[in-house]
Amino acid sequence: RSCPLPWLESDNFYHVRLRLVCKDEAFNSDFLEAAGPVATLPGCRWSSHSGRETQLQCADGSYCEHGDETCCKSRGGRLRCPATAPIMCANPTGCVDGQDRCCMTDCATQGGPRPCNLYLWPPKMPTLVDVTSFSPTTLRVQWNAGEYLMKQFSTSCRFDRWSVRIIKDSNLNGWQWREAPECAHTDKSKTSCEILGLDSVTGYRVQVAETCTDSALNSLPRFAEVPSVTRPWWALQPENITVALMRAEAENITWTLNVTWRAGAARDCIFSAWRVDWITYDAGSGASWSNATECANAGHRFGGVPGLQMCKLEQDIGLLRSDVQHRIRIRETCTDPFADSAPASTPLFYFADSGEWLVQMGPSDSQFDIVNALSTPHTCVAVPEDSTQEFSLCYEGEGQFVSATRTDEPRGWDSDLWIRCMTEHAATSRAPPTAPDDPVLFHLGFATQQTVLVQFEIGSGIGSCECAAPHLQWREVGTDMWHDDGSCSSMSLRECTVSGLEPDTRYEMQLRVACSKGNSSDWKRGDRVLATLPACKPSLAPQPCNWEQFPAKPPTLRTVASLAPASLSVEWTAGKYWAATSLCRFSRW
Repeated sequence: RSCPLPWLESDNFYHVRLRLVCKDEAFNSDFLEAAGPVATLPGCRWSSHSGRETQLQCADGSYCEHGDETCCKSRGGRLRCPATAPIMCANPTGCVDGQDRCCMTDCATQGGPRPCNLYLWPPKMPTLVDVTSFSPTTLRVQWNAGEYLMKQFSTSCRFDRWSVRIIKDSNLNGWQWREAPECAHTDKSKTSCEILGLDSVTGYRVQVAETCTDSALNSLPRFAEVPSVTRPWWALQPENITVALMRAEAENITWTLNVTWRAGAARDCIFSAWRVDWITYDAGSGASWSNATECANAGHRFGGVPGLQMCKLEQDIGLLRSDVQHRIRIRETCTDPFADSAPASTPLFYFADSGEWLVQMGPSDSQFDIVNALSTPHTCVAVPEDSTQEFSLCYEGEGQFVSATRTDEPRGWDSDLWIRCMTEHAATSRAPPTAPDDPVLFHLGFATQQTVLVQFEIGSGIGSCECAAPHLQWREVGTDMWHDDGSCSSMSLRECTVSGLEPDTRYEMQLRVACSKGNSSDWKRGDRVLATLPACKPSLAPQPCNWEQFPAKPPTLRTVASLAPASLSVEWTAGKYWAATSLCRFSRW
């Protein structure tokens, strides 16, 4: 004996049991269960319903109410029927004004169910493994290829590519899906991709399908049941951290550190609290960060002065000991931890004598580096670990940041460097500023019509020169006015080109090391007077020209006088270039 069990789902496991039922149920037999689950054969795309009670699924993947007859007409036609009318009928013109198939519970009047055979089986829907955001503009999608339960059967599909589509969750009803070209792998084994160019803090749905060279065999798309939200843009680091040693007037309150900073751009951060940590480095002991809880409520993000935050750290946390080095770091925390800012950290610092503090700049690959001095100093001095190295300091912006330029050699340094800063009161006990040594070499080299290449060497000592820079001047021989040239004003240079000069003109030049507080070196004159080359005639463009094109220099008129009626006496001197000779073969005047 046998009987069919209609309308089961294709490619699914079923447990089956059977018993004999009697008129008197008390005599019913026990159930006899099959030895194990039985798998149904794969089906066509229309063999299962849409998974929605009253909605059809259209060929483009969207859904429509079954009561709206023409809804799928502009969306590629009907793909699957709703759960309330799960059978797609065989007659291709039975509904939608003769343009599509009907969905019914019984298709007897429409030629029976739409036939399905193994040649029409699509690939099984892929399985979505994970959809995760690792950045504000991306989603990483991972999936596995579908596989029939009855592995002896296969689809007739010839794999073309993977199709991954995405939509904002807010647009889901509008069904405005777009393809993700980053995911259109033509290698079936590649089952992950990263979708780019998305909006931050936005929910997205994805669907994945396997497509075939014959699109009629494409798999059904696998939809993400819940939206995946992209990460927020994190707040930018706090800026301009200042640390000042303060002493309260009241006798029972001792020294404190007054810490201020400016908030960075919030972007997607919804402010939660400030996190201020401190660390001390004691010789011979381990170091770990401690939270300054008194700073957690330093204020709302934009309370008081826009963006300026402040808190005070008391002496009992150990930050004020002058025999240890300290560091403070600050970060903005948000309601979403992924939006927290990166921590902004001070350099290592410690307090020395009253009104003096030191900050670490450390080694540098460049001849120039910059450090946050934590407070605006009156003056600072470099304290290199290698005493043979010399540095000139300069103050950037409003003075809180100090730059150091190595002056003894035009390169970086691989040993430690500290910057010792002082208040105005502490600086008064220091020796008066000293001038740098004069340049030891200033050579005027190759000249063209309008330029001169110069080479120089800075003196061995920089003194207490701040913002040291080469300062070059030039003037025409026989004149008194010196002109500044800005092309040689970097301490990294040992040669440069002076430009903007006149052809066939003699020049003298001088160089010094200039300091911002006036304690500059003496001038060093160039090792010679140098003349620029002659110019060519305008008709001999392009300029500059070479020596074969130099015309004869115009003569110089000495006198023009009348010594007799109806005559003039003219006297002149042949022209002669300062630095070249014309190839002109004299013909006549």
